[in-house]
Amino acid sequence: LVGTGNIAHRVADILRAAFDVRVLCWNPRRTAAECAAWGYEQVATLPELFHRSDFVNVSITLCDATRDLINAPVFAAANPDLLLVNTSRGGIVNEHDLYIALTTGQIRAAASDVFVHEPPACDDPLIHLDNFIATFHIGGSTYESLERVSNRAVDYVFEYTGVPEQKEVIGS
Repeated sequence: LVGTGNIAHRVADILRAAFDVRVLCWNPRRTAAECAAWGYEQVATLPELFHRSDFVNVSITLCDATRDLINAPVFAAANPDLLLVNTSRGGIVNEHDLYIALTTGQIRAAASDVFVHEPPACDDPLIHLDNFIATFHIGGSTYESLERVSNRAVDYVFEYTGVPEQKEVIGS
């Protein structure tokens, strides 16, 4: 795991339940004791994580410190059978370096639902690779989350206009 937030924890839970895997994590803001409490083994560097892992999930926020965090030196150290999944933000994984890693066999395959430029251009070389899967960033678009967003939008309209909220819908 690159990152140890809610999404990373959920990914780890699913992988352990389905495949009984050992979970390694990299998060410089966490201690080895915190990682151990979650049942993870903390590694010191990203190259070490990529070298020791068969599967890496990236789920961290994009900021100056994480831009191009996953790059050529990290891929150079990677296990050649590595599967990379990026569900964080475009810009954390250097897309050019990822393309090189995928086409030279530094890693086996990758999937991403985020890109630096969204949607990716039709001529983006990554999306034409057989060992790369691109999807839309819609993992959080459940019925429940859409309902909450819709209800909150209506609440904001009532709040802004000063019109009392209507509790009953008449018609239909």
